[in-house]
Amino acid sequence: MQVDTPITPRRRMSMTPLIDVVFLLLIFFMLASTFMKYTRIDITGSTPGRAGHGVQGAIYLRIHEGGHVDLNAKPLELSALVAAIDAYADRPDARIIVRPMGNTSVQDVVRVLDVVRRSKIRRLIMAQ
Repeated sequence: MQVDTPITPRRRMSMTPLIDVVFLLLIFFMLASTFMKYTRIDITGSTPGRAGHGVQGAIYLRIHEGGHVDLNAKPLELSALVAAIDAYADRPDARIIVRPMGNTSVQDVVRVLDVVRRSKIRRLIMAQ
């Protein structure tokens, strides 16, 4: 005796859950991403042993711990830094030598360099 088993049609795999997962991942990565425009600060590094003629007439900016700055050995607020630097902008050899002092954080250095970038002088030298 032959027993006929009913043939059940194969169920097709639904793509709807897969599409839902893809869209959820897309939304997650869109919300988790940051869309910031990163800018670049052009800095010339100082070369050891070449102090002297290259430093003459330069503005000396020291960055202390906590983001406090000295411009030519005079303490200065960060808000007045651009105006003080622009006073030296008419010099033909105008350049700024930036030197982080002690335990200055990188964030403080970048914050000060971002303020300095708003000035008229474009030549920056980073000293050790």
